[in-house]
Amino acid sequence: PHVQREIELNRDVGIRMNKTVSSATRQAGGLENLTWIEKDVRNHLDKVRIYELQGGDAHAMLSF
Repeated sequence: PHVQREIELNRDVGIRMNKTVSSATRQAGGLENLTWIEKDVRNHLDKVRIYELQGGDAHAMLSF
């Protein structure tokens, strides 16, 4: 949950996903210490985007 929120916050302020993954990797002390992979981050952001666009809200769609 904490990592997911950090990923979402970074996306909201315009930090690219690869920079978020790189930062988390450094904080964890290497890739072997992470419990997720970059694809998991992409999947999470896609899930959040779909949730935010539910109902066909044009304003939400324009924000992406």
